[in-house]
Amino acid sequence: MTTPERVFTIHLAKLLEDRGMTQAQLADVTGIRRATINDLYHNRSKQIPVNVIVPIIEALNLNGIEELMSMVPIEPTEGERSSSENSSDKSNL
Repeated sequence: MTTPERVFTIHLAKLLEDRGMTQAQLADVTGIRRATINDLYHNRSKQIPVNVIVPIIEALNLNGIEELMSMVPIEPTEGERSSSENSSDKSNL
């Protein structure tokens, strides 16, 4: 199985900041648990149910899901960068 090159990222922190809204306020408006909002805010969610996405989009008056989340390239960790650099150096020999 190959490692994915991109992942979904959720822009909730920026969206709330832009609107001067707190996580607690969003939770109150949407009826979504505060813990769930916090996980989304910090991009810790592995799965996001549709019944969570739609109320957030509506509460924040977004035009669609692409304003809430997007796919971004995975940044290699320090160990992965070093490993990649070392193998590149060896291939130049």
